[in-house]
Amino acid sequence: MFEKGQKVCVVSYQQTPLKLCTVEKVMKRKLVLDDGSEWTWDGSRRWGMGAEEYYQGNSVRTEKPTDAEKVMKRRVRHWLQSVDWARVSRKTLIQVHKLLKSDLKGES
Repeated sequence: MFEKGQKVCVVSYQQTPLKLCTVEKVMKRKLVLDDGSEWTWDGSRRWGMGAEEYYQGNSVRTEKPTDAEKVMKRRVRHWLQSVDWARVSRKTLIQVHKLLKSDLKGES
């Protein structure tokens, strides 16, 4: 299912892209990503007792073309929510606004 060097995306149980990774190792029943996380060969994390196995949580899937943009927007949104805007100067706010505005237009 996965190959070494393949670009993959870790997604939530709702299929929301969380982060982008590359497959480092593919073993008989295990997949290791470049961030050090380990997954079963099918891209999930199973747990269980005895013969019964359960799965809940994030999984790994092949990267889609829109994943990079979604991960970037998610990171920016989390960063914007973590800033104490009352302590940021007016000059810095103007600079951040210009950067975001130029990025939305596709400029660098």
